[in-house]
Amino acid sequence: MDEDYTIYCSRCGAPMKSSARYCMKCGNLNYDHPDNQKMKEFAPLENKKYEVGSGKIETGTSFKANVSESATNTGNKKMFLIVNSLWFLLTYGLGLLLGALKVVDFGAIFYIFIVLSILNIYVVSLEVINMKANRPWWSAIIPIYNVCVLTDIVFEKMIYVVLYFIPIVNFFFILAVFFQLGKKFNKNPFLTMLFNIFMLPVIAFGVSNYNGVNYTDLTDEHAIEKEFKLRKRLLYVIIIFLVVGVGGFGYSLFTSGNSILNNAEDKLFVENARAVVNRVKSGVQKGKFECSGETSLLPNSVHYFVFGDISSDLNILTFDDKAVKAYVKVFNNNGVIEYSISMSDGEKGFNEIREEELSIDKINFDYKSVGRVDLKKSCYLD
Repeated sequence: MDEDYTIYCSRCGAPMKSSARYCMKCGNLNYDHPDNQKMKEFAPLENKKYEVGSGKIETGTSFKANVSESATNTGNKKMFLIVNSLWFLLTYGLGLLLGALKVVDFGAIFYIFIVLSILNIYVVSLEVINMKANRPWWSAIIPIYNVCVLTDIVFEKMIYVVLYFIPIVNFFFILAVFFQLGKKFNKNPFLTMLFNIFMLPVIAFGVSNYNGVNYTDLTDEHAIEKEFKLRKRLLYVIIIFLVVGVGGFGYSLFTSGNSILNNAEDKLFVENARAVVNRVKSGVQKGKFECSGETSLLPNSVHYFVFGDISSDLNILTFDDKAVKAYVKVFNNNGVIEYSISMSDGEKGFNEIREEELSIDKINFDYKSVGRVDLKKSCYLD
């Protein structure tokens, strides 16, 4: 071979010299090498094709010889790279900024990454498909016009786009567009029609060409390899953010699920505390209690209503059937009865929270036990 340059193994993606007979990483043959030409005989050409420089034999529905033609209408490829890179920086950067400023929560950031990644894969795939068909890449991001160009690619007559604007008919028209798109790029048309969200990247970032023609820069003999490398890099960037988004979003769902469960437990804990206080308050107001032989509360006196387990003592439902201990402190402040409660399930609890402060937002569940009370001041409900 006259000149040695870098190509990329289609099996593992490792860089390799064009003079190499096979990939040193995975052993995949380089069919461009003169000594490997005879090996093509083992790949039936009636149903397989090989794209020069890609190192890949691809199964197709029919064989069409690959021809290279000058890409005269694809648009500026440097601008394609610049615009998409800036778009990635803007969109993903905005998501990170919103998270840093705490405008959105942890899970929302990763959800934004997932949505942006799917959108970017779809849009960039359409841009690359346009270039493969010798159409302007930027037409894929212009509403309405992108449909016109895609119609021209698959039917080779843009006039058919009028069907897109007819209700009901447009649904079948879109199916036909993707069906034809698969045929034009030698992919399964039914898969392309039904699963276009997956097949568009396969067409765009793979070695498929439009009607057997590679539209490229004929002045650069390595243009196909360079474009293949560029497309792969763009795809890898998007996939990285997609993987990060899916992983982070899954983790946030898991943690938020635990948070919701804990919040539900805390909420029931506070509601049970209110129920205990209300039972004691009702008993005090009705005089249905006893404190060391007394049935009334003396001024400036403190008494405690102790419960070993509110579930069995007061028939109050507890979270996960845990045994919850509690006592209600009753203080006769010159005729004004004040209530506070201590409660714990052995793992968390609170100490002497006033009745009016029984709110999940105001309580710190820092106490694992309710503490001891003066048994001489203990009371019981009748």
